[in-house]
Amino acid sequence: MHWHTSLDEALKRAKERGTPVLLYLRTPWSPGCRALETGSLRDLQVLGLLDRHYTCVRVDKDESPEVKDTYGELGWPALIWLNHGGESLAHTGYLPPRELAQRLMLGIETGSSAKAALVECFDKQEAWNNAEEGVPLALADEVLEHLLASSDEVHGGWGKRQKFPHPEALHFSTVRWSRTGDERLKKLVLNTLEAMERGAIHDGPEGGFFRFAGKPDWSDPSEDKPLGANAGRLLTYLEAHQAFGVPSFAETAMGILNWLEKTMRDEESGLWCAAQDKQSDSPAWAGAGRNTTLYTDRNALAVEALLKAAVVLDQHAWQERALDNLTFLVKNLITTRAGVHHQWQGVPQLPGMLSDRAALLRAMVQAMHSAGDNSFLVPAVTLARGTLASMSAPDGSLLDRRHEPSARGSLTERPENIHWNALFAEACIRLGHMARAKELVRDGRRILAAFQNDWRRFGHWSAAWGRAVDLMHAHPLHITVLGTKGADDTRALQLAALRPYVANRVVQTLDPAKDATLIEHAALPRWSGPARAFVHQGLLALGEAQDPDELEQLLR
Repeated sequence: MHWHTSLDEALKRAKERGTPVLLYLRTPWSPGCRALETGSLRDLQVLGLLDRHYTCVRVDKDESPEVKDTYGELGWPALIWLNHGGESLAHTGYLPPRELAQRLMLGIETGSSAKAALVECFDKQEAWNNAEEGVPLALADEVLEHLLASSDEVHGGWGKRQKFPHPEALHFSTVRWSRTGDERLKKLVLNTLEAMERGAIHDGPEGGFFRFAGKPDWSDPSEDKPLGANAGRLLTYLEAHQAFGVPSFAETAMGILNWLEKTMRDEESGLWCAAQDKQSDSPAWAGAGRNTTLYTDRNALAVEALLKAAVVLDQHAWQERALDNLTFLVKNLITTRAGVHHQWQGVPQLPGMLSDRAALLRAMVQAMHSAGDNSFLVPAVTLARGTLASMSAPDGSLLDRRHEPSARGSLTERPENIHWNALFAEACIRLGHMARAKELVRDGRRILAAFQNDWRRFGHWSAAWGRAVDLMHAHPLHITVLGTKGADDTRALQLAALRPYVANRVVQTLDPAKDATLIEHAALPRWSGPARAFVHQGLLALGEAQDPDELEQLLR
């Protein structure tokens, strides 16, 4: 078949033939363009439809900036149906061969000028295709409606007696607010976090939060301040400050950070202790009422939050602390024979729990995302694949502990936990995009699909699952910064990619001198000049930038 290279020429020829025009707008670094050109646009049915029923024009965005400026806001690849006057009737991005053939046939049947009818047909086809993609996005919205209906409209949070904040529910609400603009979700998040700050559950003078409140107004708090609960709340306040710009949220986050460093740090390992409780006389508690046990999952969650703090609060020292602790965990808590261990007491102990694997995988993915530290890529992929191989149930979900032949009694039970499954699946999907490992994305989706018929039985703990389903459908916004590691221009672009609140984003920083294999695997251009950022979502390339302000504007 013949591809025109001039749009004017194609429009003239289409009018003579009486066919619609299909404009293919491309860029060399787009993964969707590569997929189209090596797959869909070589399919015999697609080629036959294009040759007989369309006049086709292929344009490179950099070689024809006037065409890009007119039609390029859609991203690349863009397949655009035009009438003979050059008006856009409908558009799509990458489509696999079967779906592209269906769209081409719809375009023929609808005609070359009936714009509304063509768009309606395409929308129906899109809905049909999405319905075949596993877990429906509508289930994520059902989770949200459940969270809204059961929340405390006066004081925020959940619970009519004891009150817990459920950070994952607040994370999920913020994500969906950013996509839908639903003011109910914004009100829920702000009301909860502001009421918690004012309530007795917040230890304002010393920093941090007590585990739960005994009364709905966040008063009558418990005596203990656990590491895991505070790590989750730290991340929540940081994300909410990034999304809504509330100054007090940054102050509350700083209070938690200072409490971690002044009160909870174990001087020998650098890790953070499990909890603080001034009333406890248990042998496990020492000095300042600390439980000195060093848990992998709690520490990994804190690492993830500190990496976020470095960006949101613009304080690089938190990144250094986080990377030091993450390096310790990866080096000392993972063994070849037993996998990830649950705690450190001079030696690693208690291997085989899903919570440790999920939290540690998330921390490694966050280190690559926020700090651009690609040294964690291989251990992260190894951990993900090892977990999937050793802990998967027949339905695709992950069991909460590894099989131990010597286990007796209740320890032989290995139930699924929707919270840790969802956190692992989300990290697995993000990692799959970073490593360009499609099987990890597929396995993450399979984990989520295992809960689509029974998520309701998990109550508020299903919030993390809903958020991961949202990620599965939206595809993460992937920003790749190519530049010399540590250089000012590279770091400036990296921070520009990280600072705005963007739900479900993956930032990857690659050094042409050190990460040539990853760059080649991603089919990105060889780059030796100033740092440059490339933005895509799924198979759709959205733009590129050398200037940090230009990149932030593109993301917004």
